Amino acid sequence: EGALFVRARFGTEVGWYCVAMPVDDDTAMIGGREQFGFPKKMADRITLEASGSQVVGRVQRKGCEILRIEVEPRAALAPHDLSAFGSEAVDENGQACTEVVSFLFKHFPSPDYTRFDYLPRTVRQVTLFRPRSDVRKGTGRVVVTSSPCDPLGEVPVESLTACFHGTWDNTMLPGKVVGRVWNVRRFLPHAFFKTDAIAFLLGSTESKAPQGTNPTQHRH
Repeated sequence: EGALFVRARFGTEVGWYCVAMPVDDDTAMIGGREQFGFPKKMADRITLEASGSQVVGRVQRKGCEILRIEVEPRAALAPHDLSAFGSEAVDENGQACTEVVSFLFKHFPSPDYTRFDYLPRTVRQVTLFRPRSDVRKGTGRVVVTSSPCDPLGEVPVESLTACFHGTWDNTMLPGKVVGRVWNVRRFLPHAFFKTDAIAFLLGSTESKAPQGTNPTQHRH
């Protein structure tokens, strides 16, 4: 799987909000989406390939490459290299790890399309990250691209803080509902991250636009 997270704050706690998480396995998609609320969608192809000193990861969906990560891993991890992503902790076995907090929206539309089955829930979920000895850091490049179904390119890549490559032993801990979305209208833009409904609706609207009509008018 691949993923795009943005820094987020819920109350006084700082963590990460998952914007998109394409996967290539239906079991992974259903489990993460229906239990926690991760906005997972099936990808065409996800690859991670090494060529010489460079490792390249690609995510392709609906015929478009929406995410590309290139890294040249050179040096071993140093203490506190992962501090930008979460707090240092110790797991139940006494092993050092990094706690990465994710904030998610869990929601399901009603069968008649007029409302949600319940008020969308805000979920807090923690994953413990444990790098193995083969993890390396280095320089790299990240390319995030938009497609009609996945507007990931709307999140600009301004600078690169860190790149890592290697094997990790991670544990997803049970999530917890920490809030409800009371303003449903304000929430609506988030309701389409786990489907392609908006892209298909826009495509249908544009295909039916009268001759001489600017299709962008229908997007608004």
